[in-house]
Amino acid sequence: MGSHQKNLLVLLTLIWSSLTFLCYGSISSEYSILAFDINKLPSEEQVVELFQQWKEHHRKFYIHPEEAALRLENFKRNLKYIVERNAMRNSPIGHRLGLNRFADMSNEEFKNKFISKVKKPISKRGYVKGESCKDAPSSLDWRKKGAVTGVKDQGNCGDLISLSEQELVDCDTTNDGCDGGYMDYAFEWVINNGGIDTEADYSYTGVDGTCNVTKEETKAVTIDGYTDVAQSDSSLLCATVKQPISVGNL
Repeated sequence: MGSHQKNLLVLLTLIWSSLTFLCYGSISSEYSILAFDINKLPSEEQVVELFQQWKEHHRKFYIHPEEAALRLENFKRNLKYIVERNAMRNSPIGHRLGLNRFADMSNEEFKNKFISKVKKPISKRGYVKGESCKDAPSSLDWRKKGAVTGVKDQGNCGDLISLSEQELVDCDTTNDGCDGGYMDYAFEWVINNGGIDTEADYSYTGVDGTCNVTKEETKAVTIDGYTDVAQSDSSLLCATVKQPISVGNL
């Protein structure tokens, strides 16, 4: 049960991250997913109406009635979880769950389609031990410093990389392309290759392709090394204060 709830939370956290739209005129604000005071499920009729609006927004169409019924049940189940989790928020600034294009999928379906099947290897680098960061600022946004890109939708491709993704998908044979991979292997590839091309030159397609050896020789940037961060809040805080952190879901 705990594992199921954890995986479902991963799915719905992704769902929440792209929520922008559920404030339609025909659905009262009481049932807006972003409403702070939502503490009960909409009626059956309101759920069906919400589902219809959601389908129109995401251009969803189901050929067979059986699939439409299944998708509606998934939608209801996800909506129920969202309402219950949002009602448990302890702070107005806490994260909120919502509905996006994944809302008609079951937990198992989402995991099979989007979560990497690659097993995490034992790190050879060791971990940065937990430390105290007494001088850490109260807030830090690396985006304002130009150190990270915006959030991207990688589609059905399970790559976990935030550099020149497509070159790694095509050329890094130690990982499994769109079937997923491990960022340590990607970093090793960049080091051994002497660098990596820019995304503008080697653009992302979201599918496995043949390595472009000409562009592989273009070295826009490289890295000297990397270190894994210990699994604790204090370690993550200290590491993030120093530089942006790469995070994967394995």
